[in-house]
Amino acid sequence: MNEEKINIRQFKMLNSEEIIGLVNQTEELAYIIERPFKIMHNVLGGFSLIPWFPFSSQKLFKIAKEHIMHS
Repeated sequence: MNEEKINIRQFKMLNSEEIIGLVNQTEELAYIIERPFKIMHNVLGGFSLIPWFPFSSQKLFKIAKEHIMHS
């Protein structure tokens, strides 16, 4: 069986946003993220996922590593 690793990661951004998405490609200074979702926390301790750019038809987004606090 040939299993391909899926690299889904969570990113904590410097602007306090939390994003989760499929890492399509890693570059020296950026990540290319496929279909990223913003993690929204609620007062009951749960969370929901909403598209990061809901009105964009684009599926790939480049996120500069300098804007990421932790992943």
